[in-house]
This record gives sequence, structure tokens and C-alpha cells, in this order.
Amino acid sequence: MKRILLICNEVVADAFSKGLRALFANQTSGACECLTIKSSKEWSSFQFTDKGFDQIFIQVELAWSGKVREGYDIANDLIYYKLPDSSIAHLRFISTKSRSELRVLTSTSVKHLPYVKSFLHLQWPIQQLEPFYFSRQRYNYLRNYCLTTTGQLDQILHDLQKYVGNPDNPPLEEEIKHVIVMGEFLTGADAHDTAQEIAGILKFPLSSQDQEIIRGKLINLIKQLEKKRDEKQEANIIQLPYRAMLVEDNAAEGKLLKELLSPYFLGVDLFHNGEKAKEVLSQNSKTHAYQALFVDMELLEDGFDQPVMGVDLLEFCETSAHEIATRVISALPRRALSVLLSKPVEHILHKNKTGSILSASDHLSQVFKTLKNEIEVRKKYINRPGPVNGPFGEDQRTRQPKVMKNLYYKIKLEDPDKHQKMMQAIQHKAEAFFSGELDAIEIDCDFGRLENLGWEENEDTLELILLHRAIALLHNKENGQIFYGEFDIKEEDKAGKAVFKGLRNGYCDKFSPRLGDNAKGYFVSKLGFNGNWNKPIGSRLYQEIAEMNLFPEEENWLESVDPELLLSQLLSEDQPAAFRNIEQGVQKLKNLLANNAIKLPGRFQKLLKIKDLKVADLNNYLQEWEGLQKHLRAVNASESIVDRTEKIRQDIQQAARG
Repeated sequence: MKRILLICNEVVADAFSKGLRALFANQTSGACECLTIKSSKEWSSFQFTDKGFDQIFIQVELAWSGKVREGYDIANDLIYYKLPDSSIAHLRFISTKSRSELRVLTSTSVKHLPYVKSFLHLQWPIQQLEPFYFSRQRYNYLRNYCLTTTGQLDQILHDLQKYVGNPDNPPLEEEIKHVIVMGEFLTGADAHDTAQEIAGILKFPLSSQDQEIIRGKLINLIKQLEKKRDEKQEANIIQLPYRAMLVEDNAAEGKLLKELLSPYFLGVDLFHNGEKAKEVLSQNSKTHAYQALFVDMELLEDGFDQPVMGVDLLEFCETSAHEIATRVISALPRRALSVLLSKPVEHILHKNKTGSILSASDHLSQVFKTLKNEIEVRKKYINRPGPVNGPFGEDQRTRQPKVMKNLYYKIKLEDPDKHQKMMQAIQHKAEAFFSGELDAIEIDCDFGRLENLGWEENEDTLELILLHRAIALLHNKENGQIFYGEFDIKEEDKAGKAVFKGLRNGYCDKFSPRLGDNAKGYFVSKLGFNGNWNKPIGSRLYQEIAEMNLFPEEENWLESVDPELLLSQLLSEDQPAAFRNIEQGVQKLKNLLANNAIKLPGRFQKLLKIKDLKVADLNNYLQEWEGLQKHLRAVNASESIVDRTEKIRQDIQQAARG
């Protein structure tokens, strides 16, 4: 059922409500629930908590308190105060006037015009509802940029620059109106008088040259407005207890940007060269010199073939300096950059042609407040606990860090829910494998080439490594060591061809990592463990994992999991139907063996006693049952006995697969 919210005055409430329900019913072939708010009193007490709406409709001409086009004021209240941050306003307006008429009526309203431009409007009576949906990205873009005074200043400047030199210039009146309104709204009488003076010239016939002169004056006026606005913001400066790196290849712009950023930090270091900046950043995990990076996305003064550009620095921080919060400075369109870089709009600071910065929100103080919160979160991962060997360590020759550990914490930092679900799935799979519910052949053992392992950000490879680590840790906790390989009397090392599963009853046929010449190549180079390797006990080689340098999630899980409990579940309790099938089959086999006077060796007789058969032993039991089948064929047992043992084998196999 569709749920819609209608905000209108009492006079039209019934008509609007019935009309919308009818339209939704006709176009969606489903029922529609419409909640109507008809007064300022109802609106002031209304809360959106736990109330989800598919669409919100607001009447432009509300006039609850006698204001003109009060619906836009309610929309502003809705977007910035009423809705939780996690919600999206799928908002449309209803008016008796057309959208073009409303654009004219609001041309001098700095508060209302952006809503006319940015949102869909339906003229009453509504004939048809067009499909409409706001994505999270689009909604944030409107809320945090287009509807703000910053966004409006950007739009005016963009229009003025676009029209300069264009022989088909549109009339200047609308541009002048916008500047007058912005000047009055932002800086009071001075800017208003200046704009009025320019506007007065328009009363006389103008040549194209005169129009360009006027446009130049308007651009200068906007510079003044921006300067005064920035002066207002300085009163709200909050200095962050951190240092920032600024990378800008243009010396003049770099100086200006450093002056703008410096009040917000303990220090700002300016770099004109991306290669030098990357060199310093590569040491940041040890020096912790910087907590924030502001990077110019062009870095094109010497051409596109520079060794290190802005996008390279962002990528480096994402993979190798994850403790640093990054922000982009660019004259490129903010919207395009947001899509290309997969960054929120509010993480992109706009460097316009006037040489200043226009942020994605109205106040730089808010930008830096958000930045501070992000840095506080990232600080938790500066000293990141976890493995330091193999794919989680660094190249022994170049000392360059590999990327797997950064990828682990990148997921944890940027998407905690995804990280939690990933670790829970891995741990559940490891427990299922350990207890015998999951067949060994279902565990992937292909890590790719050793020389590439850990150098590429690959989530599938990370999950595979973490799964193998979890399995190894479970086995290690059970016995304090892991049987991984064997050697014969000639001391020929077979560890590299041996198996990992081989802990109980010598069963080790199906799970073979085969990832190196010896166990150390698997446990250290592939899984990143510390420990003691290839300890000979009898004819077997054992590996002992030192429970150190583990990820916190591994430590917590290992502390809570009980290997013996995982192995203790009886088949009759876990899968009673499967147990009954096997039990009945075994009883019939006993009768057949007795009728045919076949006596089994002791090692096979125990297979017929299944009362205490455990889920964890099913794979091992299956292998031993196949040995019984070979024995019966060897002694020329009857066809009925052979058929019965095969039927039981199938039942055991089915139970082992769960």
C-alpha cells in the first residue's frame, strides 16, 4: 500500500486527498493511504519518527499564517528540521498556478525561488502523476547545495559567465534581480544600493559592449558578496587540533587557499608537487604528521602526464594512508566529481574563478565540523591491530605496505554493517566446516599467484584469506597445534602436498591448500600468522599458531567459540530424520549380514553402532563406510548387501551435506 503525506489548508483538503488517492489507484492499481495535515498546529506537533511515506505533497498557497506561498517555508522546515538525516523527501508541490507563473512570482524571493527551480510542481487539477523518485545522492545534492545561498551564488555566477560573449544573450533583468535579492539577503544596504545602481542603467538602450561592461560589474559585485559572506563565517571558526596537507600546483591559488584553511587547523603545509606530497604521505602511518588532505583535482599546470595527480593522491590515501580524511578542491563541476570519485558532495570544495572557495554547505565551519567527526573516527584505526605478515605485511625488500590490511579497515570504517556481516558469515562458515556440516570440497583454496597476493584490493581474496585463518584458528584452539603434513622414514618433506583438515582420525583427503613447498608458505605467506612451523612428532609435522597479531574480531570470536561444543552435536539431535534413515538402513544391513553368515572385521563392526554418531564425524564416517563397501565387494558379498550399503552411503552423504 502506498503511503502519502498531504500538507494543505482545510479548504482544499478533501478535494486534494480524494484526487491523489484516485490518481494513485488508477496508475498503480493499488490502495493508497493518505495522511493530511491541515493546520500549523498539526504541523508543529507532527513527528516523522517511524513514519515512512512514499511521496509528500505540499500546497504552495497554504496561507496558514497569511504568508504568501507559505508552502515553500513548510518545505524548508521539513527538509532541514523535521526529517531525520536518514530520510529522503520525495517531495512535490501542488499549486493552482503553473510552474512558469510561480517562477515569475518568486523571482525576487531568495528563499522560494530555489524550490520552484529544484522540485516538481503539479498544477491543480492534476491530470496525471509522472513517475518520481529522489535518490539519496540527488536529495543530498539539493539539500546541501542547490537550496543554500552558496548554491544560488554559484548559479548566478555560472549564468553570468556563460552569457559573456554570447551574441544571443538573454535579457539581463532576471540576472540583476537575482543579484539584488542576494545582496539584500546577504549583506544589507550597501550591496543592495550597488545592484540598484547597475540595474538603473538598464532603463536605457544598451549596446552589446555596454551589456558586457554591466556583466563585468555584476561579477565584481558577486565577489564582494562572497567576501562579506566569508567575513561573517570567520566569526564561527572552530580550530581543529590537527594538521592538514594542501596540494595545489598553482602558487597564487595555493597561497590564497592556505590562508583560508589555516584558521581551522594547527597547521597547513602547502605542496605544489603531487610526487613530493605522495612521498611524505607514504610515511604518514609512522609519523602521523597529517590527519587531513586537501587536494586540487586538476594538478595540470605541467600537463596531464604528471607522475602524480590529485586523483592518484586520493587513491593512495584510500589504500595506504587510511588514517587521513580527504577533501577535494576543484573548479570542475561538483556534481560530476561526486559521481566520478564516489564521494559525498559535501566532501568537495568548489574553487571558483574568483579565487575563493564555495563550500557545498553555506558555512565552512559546518564543513570542518563534519571533517572533525570523520578524523575522530579514523583515529581509531591509526594503530590498527591485526596480522603483520604475508598479505597483511609489507614487501621485505622495498618496505612498501601491502593493501589487504588497509582494505580490511577500509570496509570496517566506511561500512560497519557490511564488515560485521562479512565477519559473521566467515565465522559461521568456519564453524560449519569444523563441525563437519560443510564439506571440505566447498572451501576454495585458490589464492592466485603468491607474488600478487596482498598487492591488489580484492574483497573476495580478503574474505578467502579470513576464512582460512578462521578455520586454522579453530583447529589450533582445539589441539593447540595443527597436523598439516607427514614425512616418511627418509625424512622426505611432504608438507606442501599435505592437507589442513587432517586432524581427526587421519582424515585428510579433501582439503588441501597446496599453496607452497611447505606449511610455512601457507600459514605465513598466505594467511599472515606468527607461530612455530613443521614440528615433527612421530611421522607427522605439526604447526602451532601463536595467537598474536589477530584482528579484534578474530580475538573476540575465538574467545567465545568452543571447538568441543561444535563437535558434540549428535546426528540424532541435529538431523533426526536423516539419523532414522541411516539407523533403519544399518539395521537391515545387519540382518542381511547375519543371514549370509558374513562376519566383519572389528574396524568395520564399529560402523554399525551409530547411536553416538556426531554431525562433526559424518565426513570421516562416510570415508570409512566407503572402505566397508570395498571390503564387501572383495569378499563377493551378495548383490542385496552391496545395494544396501550403497543406499546407506547415499544417506550418509546427504546428511553430511546438511
